[in-house]
Amino acid sequence: MLNASWVGMCLNGCGGPVDLLGAFKWYQQSAKQGDASSLFSLGQMYAVGNFKKAAAQGHARSADALKQLGFDV
Repeated sequence: MLNASWVGMCLNGCGGPVDLLGAFKWYQQSAKQGDASSLFSLGQMYAVGNFKKAAAQGHARSADALKQLGFDV
């Protein structure tokens, strides 16, 4: 199963540069094994990415969702 602290290091850059792609890949591996936390985190990564794309195209609800999640829009 996933070593959550290692993925956290990828996401936050602890011990090295931020590696979102690395974190994404580890979440995918663990999600395939049925880890609920990884499924949730993977879903969050997809959602934020889609919200950012939609907000960039002027979609107001996506921009609002990003603001609620603490992102600058």
